Amino acid sequence: PSNHPVSLTAFYNMGAGTGKIRFYRGHIGGDEVLFDEISGVTGSGSLSASDVVSRSNHSWYRVEIILDNSQGAAYSTPLFIALQ
Repeated sequence: PSNHPVSLTAFYNMGAGTGKIRFYRGHIGGDEVLFDEISGVTGSGSLSASDVVSRSNHSWYRVEIILDNSQGAAYSTPLFIALQ
């Protein structure tokens, strides 16, 4: 098939704060796109987002976890996907 579904999971610990989790997608040689944002996240756990990887170009994904009070943030290492 020309496209493949993917599921990304972000594990988080907001401590006593509240924040947001952002999921980004990019294509090699292209722009980055925010494709999902979950606000009002508290406590700890995991959240997932789904997307479809195109076979037309190599893709990458990354996640940001940001506290609302600007006291902290975490950024994932990009995950590269190359469909053959």
